[in-house]
Amino acid sequence: MIKGLCIHYINSNLESLFLESEAKWLRSDIGTFTWDNLYNFAKKNNIALLGILDYNIVGDNFTLSDWEAAVEDAVKKYDCEAYEIWNEPFANYSKKGYQDGSPSHYFYLTKTAFEIIKNLRPKSIVVGGGGIYAGEEDWVREIQKLGIENYVDAISLHIYWNIPQNLAWFLQFFYSWYINNQISAYKNIFNVPLWISETGMQFTQCDWMKSLPKDMLIIWYEFQDNDGQWGIVDKNGKKKNSFECFKRW
Repeated sequence: MIKGLCIHYINSNLESLFLESEAKWLRSDIGTFTWDNLYNFAKKNNIALLGILDYNIVGDNFTLSDWEAAVEDAVKKYDCEAYEIWNEPFANYSKKGYQDGSPSHYFYLTKTAFEIIKNLRPKSIVVGGGGIYAGEEDWVREIQKLGIENYVDAISLHIYWNIPQNLAWFLQFFYSWYINNQISAYKNIFNVPLWISETGMQFTQCDWMKSLPKDMLIIWYEFQDNDGQWGIVDKNGKKKNSFECFKRW
């Protein structure tokens, strides 16, 4: 397994912890106010970058031409091992400007980005889908029919099971079954490799990690607690029990 971490912020203490975790990949949004620090940290320490090209590089009312210019600027400036095209494009919070959540508009966003990336950085991997999760099979079949596999090297999944804490201890025995079902649903649609660019559990984190497949690139959400208890490090920068589980993973 190749493992990585989603991260939103870095400082000297978090740098040391990230390196100690033995994560090989770092995933974050290009264009945020913390991105440059994360980018420089990864480059300095030979950590592979999965940079997300999304609403952080364009305005809310952007056009396809605006997107083309923004992608070209970002890819020229930031040399990432892989670029992920948008984040959960079918979700309401993610619908901005030209990216209205429709399969056709997402297809053209991806096609445009792919052509720019392969021209400027031919060795970089283009990851499409934006992190598909359970229940989006109809949307996925539409982008597949449009030919998205011609413009990506991989497709990304987001695998979560949002269960209450009091059920997590029982349902942990079904984690492998649930995860494998999610992966199988999309393996039946796509012929390109699948990446898990986000996955996590707020509780019983070690059991969730053990249930994930060993033959995929997997990015854990997340490194530090931000919008819940998803991290392997808490909001004060202290290791949680799951830190050692991730390190051994």
